[in-house]
Amino acid sequence: MMIIKNTEYFVMLHTRGVFKRQAAVVEKALSAAGWSVSINKDKPRKGAFVVTVEGEAKPAVELLGLARPFTKLREFDLDSAVAKILSK
Repeated sequence: MMIIKNTEYFVMLHTRGVFKRQAAVVEKALSAAGWSVSINKDKPRKGAFVVTVEGEAKPAVELLGLARPFTKLREFDLDSAVAKILSK
């Protein structure tokens, strides 16, 4: 899980194993925008890549049931996901 904080916003990004590379992309982009980031506060779910802004009921990004070779995650546009998070 990644927690990203910007004033009252916290974003949790659930990651596991190979997904850490994608989490690093999100972390780098949000850190550059002044958000503080923490990875994997709780044990992540298997095959899940979830970005949640704390205080909101629905995740900003939710990719569940991912199986090897994680094509869906590799093809996902992380830049648009980061832009969506930053616009909140």
